[in-house]
Amino acid sequence: MSMSISEISKLDISDVQRHCYSSAVGLTSAEAAHRLQKFGKNILPRRTPKPLYKIILDQFKSSIIYILLGAALFALAIGEFLDVVFILFVLFINAAIGTYHSFKSERTNFSLQNILKTNSKVIRDQNVLTLCAEDLVIGDVVILDSGATVPADIRILSAQNLFLDESLLTGESAPVQKYYDELTERSNILFAGTILTRGRAKGMVFQTGIDTAIGSIAGIAREIQAGKPPIIERVEKFSKVLTLYILVISIIIVLYGMLVQNQSAKEMIYFSITLVVSAIPEGLPIAMTLAFAVATRRMAKRGVIVKSLPSVEALGSCNVIATDKTGTLTCNEQTIERVTVPDSDEFEIGGRGYQPEGTISVGCQVIDPIHSSLNSIARAAVLCNEGFLGKHNDEWVWSGDPVDIALLTFGAKVGWTSTSIENLYVKMQEIPFESENRYSAAHFKTPEGNLIVAKGSPEQIFKMCDNSPQIFELKTTAEKYAKEGYRTVALAERTTLSSRKVGNLEDELSELKPLGIVGMKDPLRPGAKSTIMRCKNAGIRVLMLTGDHPETAKTIAYDLGLSSGVNGIVTGDNPQLQLNSTAAEIIRGNSIFARISPMQKLTIVQTLVAEGNFVAVTGDGVNDVPALQAANVGVALGKSGTDAAREAAGIVITDDDFSSIVNGIEEGRLAYSNIRKIILLLISTGLAEVILVILSQFSGLPLPLHPVQLLWLNLVTNGLQDVALAFEPPEEDLLKRKPRPPNEPILDRIMMRKIAISSLTIGLLSFLAFQQILSRTQDVTFSQSAVLLLMVFFENVHAASCRSERKSILKNSLKNNPLLIITILGSTLLHLIFANSMLGQKVLKVTPIPWEMIVLLFIFSLFLLVSTEGEKFFFRSRG
Repeated sequence: MSMSISEISKLDISDVQRHCYSSAVGLTSAEAAHRLQKFGKNILPRRTPKPLYKIILDQFKSSIIYILLGAALFALAIGEFLDVVFILFVLFINAAIGTYHSFKSERTNFSLQNILKTNSKVIRDQNVLTLCAEDLVIGDVVILDSGATVPADIRILSAQNLFLDESLLTGESAPVQKYYDELTERSNILFAGTILTRGRAKGMVFQTGIDTAIGSIAGIAREIQAGKPPIIERVEKFSKVLTLYILVISIIIVLYGMLVQNQSAKEMIYFSITLVVSAIPEGLPIAMTLAFAVATRRMAKRGVIVKSLPSVEALGSCNVIATDKTGTLTCNEQTIERVTVPDSDEFEIGGRGYQPEGTISVGCQVIDPIHSSLNSIARAAVLCNEGFLGKHNDEWVWSGDPVDIALLTFGAKVGWTSTSIENLYVKMQEIPFESENRYSAAHFKTPEGNLIVAKGSPEQIFKMCDNSPQIFELKTTAEKYAKEGYRTVALAERTTLSSRKVGNLEDELSELKPLGIVGMKDPLRPGAKSTIMRCKNAGIRVLMLTGDHPETAKTIAYDLGLSSGVNGIVTGDNPQLQLNSTAAEIIRGNSIFARISPMQKLTIVQTLVAEGNFVAVTGDGVNDVPALQAANVGVALGKSGTDAAREAAGIVITDDDFSSIVNGIEEGRLAYSNIRKIILLLISTGLAEVILVILSQFSGLPLPLHPVQLLWLNLVTNGLQDVALAFEPPEEDLLKRKPRPPNEPILDRIMMRKIAISSLTIGLLSFLAFQQILSRTQDVTFSQSAVLLLMVFFENVHAASCRSERKSILKNSLKNNPLLIITILGSTLLHLIFANSMLGQKVLKVTPIPWEMIVLLFIFSLFLLVSTEGEKFFFRSRG
């Protein structure tokens, strides 16, 4: 239900006046530290991790557990007290294992919440610094850009073209305009948690943390639990259906045994319990959840923060990556290297990065820039600018858009800084840069008159200029720079008499005088080219979507080894880029898109998804939010990305590096691959136990295994081995395989074949062994003891075989997964010790097995590898 802002925030003016005590130039660090200690951190109440007792109780909320409890009650009714104790012991052990991993996963996911910190630009000690929003205090002066999340309740000091998304508070999706006004006006207040959709603002913090408008409702949201990944929900449903089928089958068999074979009800009910316990993979949901948790931790170590577990599964299915260029494929450290001004030589600008150091030369001769023709364009670069460059504690600090910082650095090299001109030029109006417009402009009052300055893409700026002959020269230079891989920015200005009244700034942007072209470069990220090759080998198509000039995009694509497609580079002015069959055809055949607007980026993503692709999209700005939401997986940039982009995305890469996305895809594929291994182990061994029991029953033989023996078997052979498979490292060819279809069922044709072969092999060989041992010894207990040990060997051998669906066990060293070695050897040793102890023999109803027979049973269990490894070899050889 929608609410009005006045209903949400019961602010009164006295509160605002009482708390907003600081100057417009912000606080000192000492005063901020004092207030932080007084008022506390600017944080909302967070969802606390689930308490241990709730995690323990969750382990018993399962139909499988209810069946086992029913078995314990039946055993109690017939006087099998040892069975009751053992069943309860097994339940306790399973609950303990599940509790441990769930507790660890809960704490891991909770700790990951602290990795994604919201930062804010704050004026401290008269410098613009980037600080964690948690450290904001009442009285801080904050600078907000388009796409930023408001970090606290703020009173506006100045604003330009400011619109906010307040749907978080009001439920109303339409952006709300805000502006500087009297303190009594609600339009003068920015509320914490709302997002700037457009414009810029500077404001003073007057409420933080729990005292903000959103703080009053934060307690409601913090206890909401995240949903389960789709694959886990599907498998849990599958487990419930499997349980139902097994119950129905067991009832039919019980009735058959009682009515046709005249067996006792007690024996048949015991048999049905045996059948149900054998078939149900009770550890599957826990092991799968753990596999996702392991993947999440691995991704975090590789710079990929997963906001929701479904994103792990989705990223592993990705077959298309639509990525921006700046910041992901390049370093996002723009450096102006060349400048051309009208009727002058070309200037070469020395130095790298954002520290204003380096010489300026014409040809090979170093010049004094202060007396050069660079003065006008350098002044404009500093005036028409939304960035910050200054010194703090004798070190250069900067914030803002990389292009703005590069222009400030260039201006400082020539001799123009924000400090040197702030008293001479008074800003009257401003049009902030927005990607849709591709330009920004500002109007200043000067002692000589009015000055209007504009900067942006050469195409946009030249439209605003007069028809002087210099325009053609600068256009040619811009094309030349772009072909050489430079990002180009044009600057222009117009002066008028001070007596002339300047109206709407947007209407004044005509008849400007061109000042020149700057060419800047953003170097490729180390390893970007090799990462593109990894994508090609993995069957992942990479699309580069950029707002840069087509020639710049072409040069970068060439350096990356990225194919431009059959038609070369597609530009944003192409009329075919609409959501129709024509767009699908042009998108299908091309990989480089230049001068792309945010809505065109959305069109490209929607078209790719509609064509059946599984698309990952990178984005950093508020204008990328629609594309991030339309993609199957939205990937936000953690360093340079806006809060709006991070909110919309399911995954955040902390280092803005393209290779981190591919690392995430590898981890997503690994998680899915390990889940398949877990399912293969649990389903096939459970089915093998069912086959063994049914064959024995219909052959007129005694039960080959008692219910407690089956419980023990599942405990020692599946209780930890399936968990160990979740820690399997990636196989060498994991990123050389084609992406799996997103709608592929987990139990596909290959999985069904493997389950059938392995379960039939184990079930049939175990039945034959039971039959032969029983016929020779006529000792049911001894035969059951031998078959129990054989099944321990079989299922441990199968756990080792399940480590790869294609790779031979002989080429897959157990050293790569030491946890699996420990669980296999430990469970085998545990069984041998317990089964030969007095207590174990009473509980499990077993007798000791001679050592020579133990060796023979182990050798016999290796015959399983003939079928499982034979299946791998046969289908591997067929490609």
